Amino acid sequence: MSSLFVAFPDRNMYSLPEKLCHEFFSRYGRCRLNMKQGYIFVDFDERQPAEDLMANQKRVETVVHGVRIECEFSRKHQRGGGGGG
Repeated sequence: MSSLFVAFPDRNMYSLPEKLCHEFFSRYGRCRLNMKQGYIFVDFDERQPAEDLMANQKRVETVVHGVRIECEFSRKHQRGGGGGG
C-alpha cells in the first residue's frame, strides 16, 4: 500500500465533492480517500499508482475540476510504509 497526502493551497477543498476526488485519484489505481479538515489522505492498494501520480504532478500543475492541489508522499510512505518494532 502507498499513501499520499493532498493539500489545497488555494483553501477551496470544500468545493470538491468526495466523488469527484475519488474519480480523479482512481484513474491512477485502486484507492481509498479520507477527507479531513481541508486535506485528503489517499491510500493506493499498490505503490506504482502513487508514484505515477507524483511523477505526473512534477510535469504539470495538478488540477481536479478547476481546483489546484498539491500531493506528496505521506510520512508513512517515506519510511517504507512498514511498522516499527
